[in-house]
Amino acid sequence: MNDKIVLATIFSFLASLFWIIIVYKIDKHEKEPIPLLLKLFFTSMLLSIVAGFLNTLNTKLFGEFGTLIFVGLVEEGVKLLAVWIIVFKHKEFNTPIDGVIYASVSALGFAFMENIEYNYLFFKTVDSQHIDYAITLRAFIPFMHVLISSIWGYALGMYKLYIFKKQQVILLFLLSAIVHSVYDITVTIAPVVMTLAFAILISIFIFRVSHLNRISNQKVKFFIACPNCNHKIAENSLFCRYCGTKIVLKPFSTVKLYCRYCYYLVKENWEFCKNCGKKI
Repeated sequence: MNDKIVLATIFSFLASLFWIIIVYKIDKHEKEPIPLLLKLFFTSMLLSIVAGFLNTLNTKLFGEFGTLIFVGLVEEGVKLLAVWIIVFKHKEFNTPIDGVIYASVSALGFAFMENIEYNYLFFKTVDSQHIDYAITLRAFIPFMHVLISSIWGYALGMYKLYIFKKQQVILLFLLSAIVHSVYDITVTIAPVVMTLAFAILISIFIFRVSHLNRISNQKVKFFIACPNCNHKIAENSLFCRYCGTKIVLKPFSTVKLYCRYCYYLVKENWEFCKNCGKKI
């Protein structure tokens, strides 16, 4: 029994490590420092103990169903707390996509500790011959945590470095908590929900990562003028950071380009700005 618990725990750690590597490769522009990611991972592990205490308290106060209702708020809350404590004000949190990266690592730290608890309970209460089922299931659960936490991670990155307001962060955090709770409730009733939820959430995740990689590109060559307020903004902007107008660049459309140093009107094939002499 103990050997199987140890084996399942080792496998859970390897699964978390695998997902961390996947998340690490998501950022196409500036990789986050590994020591900082590990610090966040272990902090989230420790804070998961707080979530366990609160979930137990909710069970005593409201019963099992009450726990499922509040589980999203509690668990997403401690993941967000870990990000807030460790990295939100850190200098490495400097592009919008970092919100998703750090939220994902926090989610994986939490999921690893959750896996340890579930492995122990599974082999204590269920026929231990089903180790293959337990290991396979718990290998994929961490990434479900990533997908759900990336909802508020997206909002946090956009809030710190783009145009989101606090109300939007709160709204998307509550949305992630609701999704988490609804998932936990429905998956116990109809396990097929797990596959459906994974398909939907992974589609949203891929779309948002692509979106954030575009606006997180720090190698901006030119500026363009916002069509609404005329402020000069980075060519890869999806929204004007001054007035919030959505920037839609239609195929084959012509856009005036400006030097990102002096805002002088330039051409795309110029290597140097003729006004200030800086290399474009």
